[in-house]
Amino acid sequence: MADFWQKVLTKAWSSYSNDVGKSLIHLGAVGWFFSALAQVVMIASNKDIDKKEKKFLIPQEISDMFINVGLYYTICQFIKKIGDSCLEKVDFLTQKTADTIQGLKNLPVTMKKFVAGAAEEFRTSGIIEKSTSKGHLTDTLNGFIKVLENNIAGEKSLLSQDSVLKPALDKFLSDKTPEQALKLLKDTKDEFAGFKNGVGVLTAVCASILACNIITPIARNITANYYQKRALKRNLDTKPVQIHNYTNFYTNIPVSKTFNGFKI
Repeated sequence: MADFWQKVLTKAWSSYSNDVGKSLIHLGAVGWFFSALAQVVMIASNKDIDKKEKKFLIPQEISDMFINVGLYYTICQFIKKIGDSCLEKVDFLTQKTADTIQGLKNLPVTMKKFVAGAAEEFRTSGIIEKSTSKGHLTDTLNGFIKVLENNIAGEKSLLSQDSVLKPALDKFLSDKTPEQALKLLKDTKDEFAGFKNGVGVLTAVCASILACNIITPIARNITANYYQKRALKRNLDTKPVQIHNYTNFYTNIPVSKTFNGFKI
């Protein structure tokens, strides 16, 4: 049993240690789910609540559960992915990461286009497997790190002779040894991973505030009104219609003869 929990904790650590924002989103969604489930169980097991009220409250709480969990997760994940994508596409970077990429760039193109092209070549050539791709900048750094490690080990170069990335690597090595270049790339990768992790936490928190305090309450009010109208309609349809028999009580009362003297 201890080995099982050790494996679970190890897997959780490897999955979330470099992406705390993802862990916040997943834990938040789990918290929403169990909170709503507890509310449903409480209503269903409460003997003080009338059965007719339960028919209205339980479906409403279940719909709230799906709305809370669904909107929270999708909104947070969507916003976080936008933030991660902006970082991977080098829309904004730390100075150290930007300097490293600038040192690699040997073509008269923007840094954004260079990183996108380098990542695509690494994936196409198989140096970076597409199934393990994590984004343009991460793939670019991992690709150059893998190539340098292979060269230092004295093995056949992973870059072909006609590769456009070979001149970039040669430029990067023009003023430093392969070991120094490798260390610089690994330090840059670690710094970028930490920066991306921090931005991921920030976007996850901001997205959760947006989802929990603005969008989710509006959606819950809409569904609550829907179930309330259904409950009112059901009550009106099942309520018996009372028929009142009104009689003209004055028709059988004798009228005084005095009124016969009045002529119109």
